[in-house]
Amino acid sequence: MSRLPRVTLAIAVVAATLPGCSDDPEQRPQLIVHFDTDGPVPARPGSESSTDEYQPGLVDTLRVWLYGPDGERLDCAGCMRSFAVDEGLYRDGAVSLGVVSDRSERHSLRATLYSATRLDDQGAPVVSAAIDVAVQLAEVGDAVTHQQIDMAVEQWGQEADPSQPSPARMGQPGGSAVGQWASTSACSTIAGPAVPGLANDEVCVAGGAFIIGNHKFVGDYHFDAPEMRLVRINPFFLDVYEFTVARYRDALERGFIPMPGTAPKTWDGSNGCTLGLPADSLKPLTCLSWETAEALCRFDGRRLPTEAEWEFEASGRGESRIYPWGNSFDANCNNVVFARDAFFGGRCVVDGIPTGQAWVGSGLLDRSVSGVYDLGGNVSEYVADVWNRQSELCWAATTPYDNPLCTVLSPLDGDQRVVKGGTYTYDGDSLRVSRRTAFPLSQYVGSVGFRCARDDAP
Repeated sequence: MSRLPRVTLAIAVVAATLPGCSDDPEQRPQLIVHFDTDGPVPARPGSESSTDEYQPGLVDTLRVWLYGPDGERLDCAGCMRSFAVDEGLYRDGAVSLGVVSDRSERHSLRATLYSATRLDDQGAPVVSAAIDVAVQLAEVGDAVTHQQIDMAVEQWGQEADPSQPSPARMGQPGGSAVGQWASTSACSTIAGPAVPGLANDEVCVAGGAFIIGNHKFVGDYHFDAPEMRLVRINPFFLDVYEFTVARYRDALERGFIPMPGTAPKTWDGSNGCTLGLPADSLKPLTCLSWETAEALCRFDGRRLPTEAEWEFEASGRGESRIYPWGNSFDANCNNVVFARDAFFGGRCVVDGIPTGQAWVGSGLLDRSVSGVYDLGGNVSEYVADVWNRQSELCWAATTPYDNPLCTVLSPLDGDQRVVKGGTYTYDGDSLRVSRRTAFPLSQYVGSVGFRCARDDAP
């Protein structure tokens, strides 16, 4: 059984005295612990002028817990504190607390910076999406002693060990590094001109950071992404619409030649392929291989987006949206293209709702923060990455990723590519942005298409 603690967390954010603490903590020797981070926390309330001008906070809560000299957690009313943090508090030097002690023993402190929306089934922070540190508390002097604890993003996803805490760093902070690891960065060039009738508009996707994956969705490895990783993305350009039949016909007229044996398949009345539609059709091009999709993007000086870029935009560029339009399934049969396959009993196959794919941009709700359409429905989309399970090499690290692109084969699944997004055949949670699917390299189906991206100028 643990002994009663000889220390108490006495002061919380903005030095507010907590219940059960001395009315005047300065009357006894104490340690003031100051916290800082370079990570993305919520902006100061009232300062978010627009989505393009700030990085949404990925962690918003600081939990502090006292541990004994033996590394055992102390369970008492004054041994744990948690409070919301924002950029303004860090810049004001107000993220601090006091530790009252009789100086008879040295204790350690475990601090976890996490999002209040990312908790496990027991209500504890998910460490893979948090900054977790354990630090030795400084020896308390005769009056007030100051100690600094830096919670750097480089420590992201690593579970702290209170039995082996880092040494204390003394002194008061001289300024905050909050947000320096990831801040919004705009594109340095402008979007290219659209060609009338081809629906090939593009938008600048401002760079920033986000959490890829979602711990709430656990299922078959082909479809769910419960593991969460911190990812930083450079600015890039992304097509507003999925690549259409009209764009393909235009590429052929301009000299595009499919690789032998890889040309898109033609509609036969039942397979969902769109190539047999009129040449000016603005339905997405389907029934093509990953190689052809990649070659069509390259033909126009573009490329397929990476899995991380695709999900970054679809999830709100740091807002952690479950669907491209938000966190609630507000879709209906008129504003998102889904559940339109009679073979699968699609509930939208009713009078007035045609089966199959729709013209790109038809789902007016299915629009991302940058104005990109059909990331939730219409057709699923090829991305650039080779498929890896989340336990395999490309996604096994818990440390932050910079502009990741998977290029190694899955040891278990072989040479497959990642497909993102829902389709007209799906319903409900299948439209969530964290959904990821392994797809054979050369498979032709009517429910998979693509869109192109390109790098911003250096």
